[in-house]
Amino acid sequence: YQSKYQNHELVHEYGMSPELPAMTHLWQSPGSDECLVAIKGAPEAVLKHCNLSPNQKQVIEGQIIELASQGLRLLGVAKAQYSKKNSDWPDSLNSFEFTWLGLVGLKDPIREEVPAAIQKCQRAGIRVIMITGDHSITAREIANQAGIDSASVLSGNDIKTLDNIELRQAVKKTSVYVRIKPAEKLRLVRALQANGEVVAMTGDGVNDAPALKAAHVGIAMGQRGTDVAREAASIVLLNDDFSSLVHAIQQGRQIYDNLHKAIIYVVAVHIPMAGAVFIPILFGAQPILDPIHIVFLQMIIDPTCAIIFEMEEPESDVMLRQPRSINQKLFSIHNISMAMLQGAGLTVIVVGLYFWLLNMDYSHAMATTISFGSLVLGNISLIVVSRSKNDHLFRILQKTNPSQKWIIGIGVLSFGFLITVPFLRDRFQFTVPTPEGATMILASGLIGITWYELVKLGYRRR
Repeated sequence: YQSKYQNHELVHEYGMSPELPAMTHLWQSPGSDECLVAIKGAPEAVLKHCNLSPNQKQVIEGQIIELASQGLRLLGVAKAQYSKKNSDWPDSLNSFEFTWLGLVGLKDPIREEVPAAIQKCQRAGIRVIMITGDHSITAREIANQAGIDSASVLSGNDIKTLDNIELRQAVKKTSVYVRIKPAEKLRLVRALQANGEVVAMTGDGVNDAPALKAAHVGIAMGQRGTDVAREAASIVLLNDDFSSLVHAIQQGRQIYDNLHKAIIYVVAVHIPMAGAVFIPILFGAQPILDPIHIVFLQMIIDPTCAIIFEMEEPESDVMLRQPRSINQKLFSIHNISMAMLQGAGLTVIVVGLYFWLLNMDYSHAMATTISFGSLVLGNISLIVVSRSKNDHLFRILQKTNPSQKWIIGIGVLSFGFLITVPFLRDRFQFTVPTPEGATMILASGLIGITWYELVKLGYRRR
């Protein structure tokens, strides 16, 4: 068969179009007017151009159902002969008398990791929709294998009959769409957006570009994607792997969580710092903190925000939550109020301890040393507690964070130098704390941790 047509040249082509999902090539042998016309495409489209009896069509339709139910992507193939008498080619395929040749089934199995990734999305409140140009039976079988709800299937022709309001209702319960053309794909994206959904659209072809551009997040395939698709998309995948999207969502949620934790910590830890300066002044006492003390505390706070929270592992429920509202703010009342309560508790501990020590006739140097020590320990304990908004202290300590031990260790060691090295002790106006003073610092730290955990528990129950 190959030797019979190996000298033929491609002389004309009828490309695919929204009206005809099939491609037709005309091959001409040298020195002859006879052309072989070959068509391949959607089986139902090719069948329309073949002169077949009702019984023959019924047999072929049965074959289509049988092969499509196996998850095969089907192409119908037919041929015709055409004698070219002049320089013009027919305007349409109706001029050709096609003979049906058969079906070609292409097996494109889903990757092993896809069902698990889709299940992970569904647990995270992310709805996965399949939009394809395949036959409805093929699409339903693949959707079942992947774990996508295929109870309701809409075709491109079905969508044409729906107005925008009807389509908005239909997309709420339908997750599989077949024989979809570019314009219908764009309508689907806009219908989902009109329902308040945040839409991420994947695609690789030129026809996907309008939908990729319209979606909130357009995702193009980097390996097999066209240049047009990559230009229209917001994100380009390097490995064309669906599980990469799921990992990116998890990573995004993790980063967002860690930003929340950092904000809560920063607000909470600065409240006692401000209180340690202003409250004593208001009551006619010397402030606990001088500029040099604040600089020391900032040397703990800044690396904490930049390193510890950045390296924090995701929460255990990060992919078990419903997606957050698109209108949710980083600086929310929930976060700020939680931080202010935690910070207010530490302020009461530090400033209250300072005034109590002065009232008990401790020297200013001793009162400052113990109060500052309680503030440092409160800061360190707040770092640990703030690593999770859900887990309690003992569970947090079981989670690894390589940077935490270094920053906390350096902070504790530095404070030890401040009270043991005479030069530093004098500059910071400290004194060596007595065993009783060291016990007060540890007790204040324990009270602080208890308060932080109680605040977290209250907000968790809310």
